[in-house]
Amino acid sequence: LLHELGVSNEIYTADAAALADGRPAEPNAIAEKAAQWPEPLLPLLLVNVGSGVSCLVVTRAGYARVGGTALGGASFLGLARALTAATTYREALDLAAEGDASAVDTLVEDIYGSTGCVDLGLPASLTA
Repeated sequence: LLHELGVSNEIYTADAAALADGRPAEPNAIAEKAAQWPEPLLPLLLVNVGSGVSCLVVTRAGYARVGGTALGGASFLGLARALTAATTYREALDLAAEGDASAVDTLVEDIYGSTGCVDLGLPASLTA
């Protein structure tokens, strides 16, 4: 399946040195670097983001679609164009990188309270 999809023999990851607390130290500071495919490669979850999102489980025996959504990159870009000055996907991503997700994320603590988090064994700061 990966060969049929034209997937490269290389993968790219964000340079961890450019990240602080999982966020870029500065906007656009993330540098991609080549990484080798993990061994063993299979099984894996293949996620394709386009006008929608499709999730496939790939094994040596084949593949199966396990989920997805009609909302994807096109929905993101459409909303970004309607709500901001962004006109391209890159501009929308740059604006998102400058934002503060903690100002809008719902955390587990927001739902269950600090005692509920302890009872559930979940970190209070986990995004719900």
